[in-house]
Amino acid sequence: MSYGDVVAHLIKEGNNYLCSAASGMKQPDVDKFAGTDPKDKLVAGLKASFKFCETALAQIQDAQLGDSIDFFGGRKVTKGMAGLITVADWADHYSQMAIYLRLNQLLPPTAKKASD
Repeated sequence: MSYGDVVAHLIKEGNNYLCSAASGMKQPDVDKFAGTDPKDKLVAGLKASFKFCETALAQIQDAQLGDSIDFFGGRKVTKGMAGLITVADWADHYSQMAIYLRLNQLLPPTAKKASD
């Protein structure tokens, strides 16, 4: 996957699907995204998908974390597990994208020193 492909994947199959499955909220209707789309379109889509996750995950009540839901691959998991899988997916793709940046002699934003 190219860097853009990872972003498009996070928008569609990552954030929107995972947060919808975990919360039961309907996924937003989004335009088709492809890794070859312009950077501004991908960035806007990624920001919107994280905003959807913020809203969707905030609606899950503690008492619902053990509720069983249909999940990726036809599996049944709890809402709590779906939330954990979502966060693990973010970490996985962040590390993938950080490696891409480093291979191109760029530092990921979290690796840069804070300015005084």
